[in-house]
Formats: sequence, structure tokens, C-alpha cells
Amino acid sequence: MGLALCLHMGGVALAQPTMSPVLLNLIRQTVELHPSVRMESAFVRAAKEDVSAADWQRYPTLAAQTSSNTPRLSTQLSLEQPLWTGGRLDAQRDMARAQEALQVAQKKEVQYQLATKVVDSWVAMVQADERIKETGRTIDQLERYKAMMRRRVDAQVSPQIEFTLLEWRTFQARVDLQQTRTARTLSRNRLRQLVGHEPESDAAWDAEQPLAALATTASETRHALGRQIDDAIDVHPSVRKARERARVVQYQADVQRAGLGPEVYLRAQYRAGGAAVPGERSVFVGVRYQPGAGLSSLATSRAASERAQGQLFAAETAQRELNEQMRTDLENMASAQMRADALATAVGSSTDVLVSNERLFIAGKRSWQEVLNTVREGGDNRLALVDARAALLAAYYRLQVVRGDLDWQQSAP
Repeated sequence: MGLALCLHMGGVALAQPTMSPVLLNLIRQTVELHPSVRMESAFVRAAKEDVSAADWQRYPTLAAQTSSNTPRLSTQLSLEQPLWTGGRLDAQRDMARAQEALQVAQKKEVQYQLATKVVDSWVAMVQADERIKETGRTIDQLERYKAMMRRRVDAQVSPQIEFTLLEWRTFQARVDLQQTRTARTLSRNRLRQLVGHEPESDAAWDAEQPLAALATTASETRHALGRQIDDAIDVHPSVRKARERARVVQYQADVQRAGLGPEVYLRAQYRAGGAAVPGERSVFVGVRYQPGAGLSSLATSRAASERAQGQLFAAETAQRELNEQMRTDLENMASAQMRADALATAVGSSTDVLVSNERLFIAGKRSWQEVLNTVREGGDNRLALVDARAALLAAYYRLQVVRGDLDWQQSAP
């Protein structure tokens, strides 16, 4: 039983989602060095200073004033310590801390978005590489046919139109190849803009494994991504940001509400010069009441409370959107896997049919058009298989980002 349990636990460990080391390294560089992340990091540091400033509001306030409206200069020094503010200082401190948490969530959200863009760009580049290989295989096959068809045309066994048709099909394949190369260049350029620098070598950003191997790994471990979706959504930065914004607005309402009441303070004053007795000192307790114009403070407080309620609905909206996104990616993975399985079978069948049609063409039982159609069908099936595997891989990696499964997503900001 112990051995069986160990084997079972080992199988569970092997079933955990994984990510290409090359892609993971590109994501790390992007989420650490991208200008938008640096900007959000500065905002986080500023929010920390706001928390410190809110804490300092509990300490005495020193003021100094000098005037010359009398024959003698008048100087006044005062030191004021709040004794009771009706909860205003507590609300300001809590609001500053909630603002800090909001900025942290905002930074995380930007990092998640950048990571998703890196995933899409990198997978598109890998997909283009595989399509270039498959299109190159088709072109090589057509080029091999050219020598055979030229001999047949010279021997007047086949008409010239069949050689022309072959050249046209080759030209079409080369156009497709150029379009794919352009798509790869665009994906690489997007990736370079996200990472912020050129690769160390031409192959530095290439996948360490073929797309087929990466897709197989994704297929074997994709079921692990379907577990604990609700928990992953609950801690997603988009949801946390909406909740923290609701807290910020609610504390704003508390600050406004505290302003409706009086404030009690202790003040120590020292006055010298002017008409006052030199060195006059006084210590007293005062009450300050500034409710604002009419009922404006009360209306402002109610407005802030309503905005806070609206932000809570925004958090629920973000949860539903993330739930839909994650489940859509899971369905897309399942669909892509089914397509890949079917297309893998179709690719094998196309190869067998092509071999048969080549023999039958030599025997005069198949037309040259049918042979070329079989070549095109086989090439289309191989390209469709590449696209299905890329769709599976992209959804698989995007889900890991959304779930927060990567190491940098679980570290402190």
C-alpha cells in the first residue's frame, strides 16, 4: 500500500502543469523590466509613503507665524495635538493602506496582462516556425516532382500543361511560405518590444522542443488546470483591485462622515513681541467644527458609499469574466486536442494516399491533377495540425498565467 501511495503521489506530481523554460524566462524579464511595470512599482512606493504620511497625522503639528502689523514684530509658535477626531485619522490611515493594496493589485494586473501577451507572441512565433517547416516540406516535394515531370514532358509522355500546373502549385506554396515568414517576423518583433532587448542569438528565443512535444506535455497535464478555478479567480489581481478600490472609496466615505462631527485638540502656544506680553504661554483644549456648506459633507459621504457599492459589483463582474475566460480556454484546449488527434490520423492517411496515387499515376490510372491535389491536401492537414497544437499550447499557457501558477506570481511585489 505504501508503494502504491508513493507511485500515486509521484503521478500527481508529474501531472502538474509546466511551462517552457524559454518562455518562462521571457515572461520573467518582461514583468520585471517593462516600463509599465516600473511605472506601477513607482506608484506602489508612493502609496507606501502615503501610508507613512497618514501615520504621522497622529503626531503633534508645529506651526510658526511672524507678522509686522504692529510697531514690534509679533511671533507665535504653536503645537497642536489631536485628541479626538471622530475616527477621521483611523479612516485616513485605513484608506492609505487600502490604496497601497490597490496599487499592488494594479501592478500585478499589468504583469498578468504582459505575461499573456508574451505567451501569445511566443506561441505565434513557434507556430510560424512549424508552419515554415511544413510548407518547406511541401515545396521540397514539388521540387522533386519537377525533375520527373520535365523528363516526361521532354519524352512527350506528359503535356506541357502538367509541368505548368506544377510550377503554379510551387509558386503558391512559396507565397504561403513568405506570408508565414512575415507572420513570424511580426511575432518576434512584438516579443522584442515586450522583453525590451534583442535576443542573445538567432535561436535564443526558439522553443527547446518541437511544437508536437510541447503540445503533448500540455495535453497530458491540462486536466490539472481545471481544478480550483474559483480559488484562482478569488485571488486574481483584477478581482483584488476592484475590492481594494471599493475599500478605498468606503474609507473616503468614513473620512467625510467623520468631518460631520467636531474635533477635539490640545494646543500649546507661545507668543512674543507685538502688543502681547513678552513670552506669553498658554495651553488649552479646543473644539473645532467645520461641517462644510449646508449638507454638502453628508451628501459627499453618501455619494462615496454608493461608489463603494458600485465597486463591489465591479469585483463580481471581474469574477464572472475571469470564470468565463478560464472555462473558455479549457474548452478550447479540449477542442484543439480533439482536432489534433483527428488531424494526426488524417496526415498519416494523406501520406499513404499520396504514395498510392504516385504509383497509380505512373501506371496511368491517376491524373497529375489528382496527385497534386493529394500533395496539397497533405500539406493542408499538416498545417492544420500545427495550428491545432498551437491553439492547445496557447490556451494551456494562458490558463497558467490567469491562475497565478508561475513562481513570480506567488512572490511578494
